[in-house]
Amino acid sequence: MGGAGRRGRLVSAIGPARWLLVVALLALVNVPVVASLATDRRIATEGVATTAEVTDAGQEGDRYALLLRFDAEVDPARRAWPVVVERETWQQARESGELAVRAVPGDPGAFDAPGEVRSRTGLWMTLLGNVLVAAWVAAMLRRARRRRAEPGDDDGEPDRPAG
Repeated sequence: MGGAGRRGRLVSAIGPARWLLVVALLALVNVPVVASLATDRRIATEGVATTAEVTDAGQEGDRYALLLRFDAEVDPARRAWPVVVERETWQQARESGELAVRAVPGDPGAFDAPGEVRSRTGLWMTLLGNVLVAAWVAAMLRRARRRRAEPGDDDGEPDRPAG
């Protein structure tokens, strides 16, 4: 049997409303990764090389953080933007008072700094969310197969004791 027939059986076994919920959950779970990829693409295509002023440099354990202020072309409000960087980058930026970055004009939150240390927590949380959704789908399919294999009515409602 072709793939289209199998997909039709899967949808009818679980129900279109639950599949819609699965699609919505997957979309919600994956929003952070998609947004991050979109921001990286914008930085690569629309970003301009600029020099940010280092307004503060802090260290806590093995974490080295900088506060950067962009020129008015990138950030008209001239706010300070935090970034965690490697130790060497931190030392050089602290000493010179500036850091060469690539930033999107008008969107100062979209920038890429050399030596930036990125957290993988969001990626792991997204992966965990996808695994949980997949486990839920597998449980729904297993339950639907069991229900189809059992004799009796197939109205989708649990049987209630008479009384």
